[in-house]
Amino acid sequence: MSECVYFMRAFFRSKIHKQNIGFVHWKIGRTFNAERRRATFQTACPVPMELIGTIACASRSQSAALERELHQYFADCRLQGEWFALDSWHTRAVWSLIKHWTPASTMSASDYLRSLPKKLEADDLPQIKVELVPLAALHQARAEIKKLREQLRASEQRAHETVEKAKNAVDYLTSKYASVIQRVNSAPH
Repeated sequence: MSECVYFMRAFFRSKIHKQNIGFVHWKIGRTFNAERRRATFQTACPVPMELIGTIACASRSQSAALERELHQYFADCRLQGEWFALDSWHTRAVWSLIKHWTPASTMSASDYLRSLPKKLEADDLPQIKVELVPLAALHQARAEIKKLREQLRASEQRAHETVEKAKNAVDYLTSKYASVIQRVNSAPH
């Protein structure tokens, strides 16, 4: 069994400013069994993950080199680690790469991708429905997420302060109760 480089995607939907906005996140990685890898990721992913395709490699070193090359090529689209936000052209380019390119080609994967026309026809992507959002909406969503995280941190801080105040109040009341009990017990009967 040879190792391969795989392309998976996950479609996230979110409500931002009362609008449904979707984000397609692509994962580019390598493995011996792409379907098993997808199933492993699926257990930790809240949305369905779809295995789009693979490129078989002759060796682990070849798959590692191809993975590294693709990560470098798509670096401007990187979200984090092996996750990428590919636009519609890049999505079609990935499909074309899976369909027409092999590691045995005389051209590198990144050279192949650079050689593609800037407008790929929709026919080049028959099996994938792509629902993408404009980059501005993605930036807006990220800003909204950042704002929500800051609000969450502030809420957590307020909750922590409230808990501390409650602990202090309990300690104060406990000491007052203890002193009252001590006075009651020491009072002549």
